[in-house]
Amino acid sequence: MIGIRAGQQDRLPEISEKTLSALFDYQLFENEPSLRKLIDEVENEYGAEISEDDLSLVSAAGETESSEKRKGKMDGTL
Repeated sequence: MIGIRAGQQDRLPEISEKTLSALFDYQLFENEPSLRKLIDEVENEYGAEISEDDLSLVSAAGETESSEKRKGKMDGTL
């Protein structure tokens, strides 16, 4: 995260909700042919929902070992 020094805040550009809306307005880009093609490719490749069994194999942020290794360490306590 970038820190702001005393007095520096006055020099930061004022970004309004209108400006942000214009920059991130998906509706402006949703009919762009190259973007539509990319979205369709990704949805066709990865469009299926993850089953509960497969979901248990997904590692959350910060977990560095597989679920198989964790199973051996679990003793049921919280």
